[in-house]
Order: sequence, then structure tokens, then C-alpha cells
Amino acid sequence: NKNSVFIAGGSGITPFMSIIEFINNKNLKNYILLIYANRTREDIIYKNKLDDIVEKNKKKYMPIYKKNILKGIRTLLCCMIPKTKSSLGRRRSFIIKK
Repeated sequence: NKNSVFIAGGSGITPFMSIIEFINNKNLKNYILLIYANRTREDIIYKNKLDDIVEKNKKKYMPIYKKNILKGIRTLLCCMIPKTKSSLGRRRSFIIKK
């Protein structure tokens, strides 16, 4: 029951999706914080799967799509953030501000 932070960009999401799907399919209590960068919304690989996982686990996760600029490259951060009473506000604030 360990919690995880996954940071991926573009096709680098692929190995993490196996882990995310395993946790979801087994209904494990693990929380995942996913930070996933892409150039555009259309570039988000597995967007439908990620949206389905969040939809089925509304009490556990919330998605955030945030446009950002990293070193002059326009990116879209796609985040799956754990919903926990004690730290949700801090995590959401950190990701949006950074």
C-alpha cells in the first residue's frame, strides 16, 4: 500500500500506464500523483483511459490540465492528483503554481 509519484512526458507515460491500470484493476488503495507533460491536449496518449480511471475513482482522484511554459517550450501538464483531506490543497496549489 505504497503511494507513488509518476512524472512522464509524451510517450514516456507508457510504462506508468501498466502500473496505473494494475492498481486500478485490483482496486488497491494506493494513491498515485501523476504529472504528465505534453505539447498539446491532442498529444496526450491514453487520455481516454486516464479520464476513465479518474471518472471511476472520483473520490480518490481529480484531474488537472494546465498549460505551462517550461524552458520556452509550451507544455500541457496532465495531472491525476490524489484526493486526501490533509494534503489536497497543498498539492493542487504546488502543481498549478509551478
